Amino acid sequence: MNSKNINVSEVQYFIHRKLPSLIQKDLQNLNMVKEADLECCTYFHLRNYLKPDSLWKIFARKYTPTEHFIDLLLFKRGRPRISLELKWNKGYIGNKDIESLKKSLIMLRVNRAYFVSTVIRGVGSEKEKVGTKTIERYNIKGIFIPLGIQNNDHKKWLKNRSNFMSKMTHGKAKHKNNNLTNEMLESKGTMRS
Repeated sequence: MNSKNINVSEVQYFIHRKLPSLIQKDLQNLNMVKEADLECCTYFHLRNYLKPDSLWKIFARKYTPTEHFIDLLLFKRGRPRISLELKWNKGYIGNKDIESLKKSLIMLRVNRAYFVSTVIRGVGSEKEKVGTKTIERYNIKGIFIPLGIQNNDHKKWLKNRSNFMSKMTHGKAKHKNNNLTNEMLESKGTMRS
């Protein structure tokens, strides 16, 4: 049963005004370290917002008649209404992304398309305020979410991020079949004597 009716303009307002600060907080707290995490966090926040209205559905990596995968596609009553293209550390919108968003507007007839990107390095990454850009009036909006951390704290964040990426350590679990675990580690060259 539907307890609350959330209309398209309310979802657009949430994406444009509230979602960026939630994503920025996730970014600063290292709840995301790459594009797949951005997709998960965005899905999580949208799902929480739309929970009261069961008529909304969200699908990730949706292959569509546009012959593109759309990162997140929001449906209401079975019709596509909003598409989102998500990028990691991209401070601009490339032509390929613009074409994909335009196709979602024309072929899927969504109400609005969004380009949402984090900016963790380079120009604009230390800004605290989220940047927005109108790509196509009324239809395509760009949202650029900076890390918003300055100087030494920025370097510390990047170092902490690497602990979840290339410098990830091993867990502490002791498995019953230790021979198998040791063989796997030896084959990877990560066993220490």
